[in-house]
Amino acid sequence: MARFLGIYIILVIIGMGLLELPMLDAFYRYFGIVLAALSGIIIHLVDAQVNIAGAVLSQPNGGFSIEVTTECQAIELTWLYCAAILAWTATWKDK
Repeated sequence: MARFLGIYIILVIIGMGLLELPMLDAFYRYFGIVLAALSGIIIHLVDAQVNIAGAVLSQPNGGFSIEVTTECQAIELTWLYCAAILAWTATWKDK
């Protein structure tokens, strides 16, 4: 268990540091636009009055309006999950 925690903490520190690099800002913006488009498609199945403008979803009749920001993308949580899987003591096939 100590080996797992050591590797996990190292991977989390490295990954979180890499996620803060300024060169990834363009990736985060593009990823937000893709998430908004996919969400808009799913919402459009239920409500045909959804507008998608970049990373913003809105209703034309003054309903909701939401922007997919970098905080909404769960990239940090995904990295925490991946770090736990990578640090787990198992064969690559079992991971």
